[in-house]
Amino acid sequence: MQHIGARIQQLCIVIFLLMSTGCDASTNDNLFLPRIVATGSPEEFSILKDENRFKEISSYLYGREQNLAHAAIENKKFPNVLELLFQAGVNLDHRDADGRTPLHHAIDADRIEAARILINLGASLTVKNEAGYSPALFCKEALKSLPSHKTCQLVLQASENRK
Repeated sequence: MQHIGARIQQLCIVIFLLMSTGCDASTNDNLFLPRIVATGSPEEFSILKDENRFKEISSYLYGREQNLAHAAIENKKFPNVLELLFQAGVNLDHRDADGRTPLHHAIDADRIEAARILINLGASLTVKNEAGYSPALFCKEALKSLPSHKTCQLVLQASENRK
C-alpha cells in the first residue's frame, strides 16, 4: 500500500511540474523534459529517472537538435542536474544543429557552475562547433576582449590541466 502512495505522490509532483512549466497535458508537448531539466530541482528531475524513462532521457532531442544537457545549462538554481543527466547516459559532448556542445552553451551564457560540472564529468574542451571553435579556442579569443569572463578563465585553466 505504501508503494502505491509513493507513486501517487510522484504523479502529483509530475502534474504540478507540468502545470508550473506551462505544459498543456492534453497535448503532446515535446518541451516538457527540457523545461523540467531547465527549471526543476534534482529531486523533481529524479522522478523522471526511473527505469521507464532512462532511455528517453538519454536520447531525447528537441529544438535545434539539442539534448537535455543543453537544457540543463539554463538551470541557474540547480546546475548539478547535469550530474543526474550524465548518470542517465546523456551525452555531454552532443553537438546541436550549430555544432555546439553543452559546454559551448555554458560559456556563452557565462554559467560557470554548469561549466565546472561539465568539465569535472569529462566534457570535451576540443570539440569544434560549425564555426571551427572548440570551447578552449573560443575562450582564448574571448578573453582578449573580455578578460574578466570567469567561465572562460575556468575553461582555459582546465585545458591547461588536461595537457
